[in-house]
Amino acid sequence: MIRRIDIALGLLLAFAGPGFAQTSGSFETMAQPEEPALPCVAPRPPRELHSFALVRNGYREILRIIAAERAIEARNCGCQFDAVSWDDAIVAHERFQTSDNPKLPFDVIALRGEAGALEAELQEVCSE
Repeated sequence: MIRRIDIALGLLLAFAGPGFAQTSGSFETMAQPEEPALPCVAPRPPRELHSFALVRNGYREILRIIAAERAIEARNCGCQFDAVSWDDAIVAHERFQTSDNPKLPFDVIALRGEAGALEAELQEVCSE
């Protein structure tokens, strides 16, 4: 029995190769690398915003819409996300709500399309 475990462990290590575990200091870790900060991209919604990812994604699209609307109105060609917060998206959520279902209150695909169109309009305004 022990011999089988030794063989299995040996095979696992042989197939995993040298990149099986990264060493960091004095211990091994499988930590994920940090994502590079992208310039002026809508931030990821915090987990505390809602327990369901689809609802959080809806709030992210609402944030994009609000930010683009405000930037177009003010003719602000800087990063539009500097002037909005998650509280703004929460306050405006009723305007975008399409269902009473708490797990699916938004049509995220439609919101994404609206946000994309407004961001394209903002780019057009800023290129003039």
